[in-house]
Amino acid sequence: MFLEILDIVLDIIDAVFFFREKSVLLKQTDYDRKRNMGNINSAAGRKAKFKNEIWEDRKEIERNRKK
Repeated sequence: MFLEILDIVLDIIDAVFFFREKSVLLKQTDYDRKRNMGNINSAAGRKAKFKNEIWEDRKEIERNRKK
């Protein structure tokens, strides 16, 4: 009996945290996403910087081929 009640309480707590995290993600604006992409300390920022470096390298290779 006690374990069943404890299980229900833990399920409710999990649901509350899940919906809270989801609402925070939904509230994130385009501005916040772009700002995070520019932030090198965030994972998204590091990924964006890496992709940008690859893009720059590809453009340079194309320029050298055309010469």
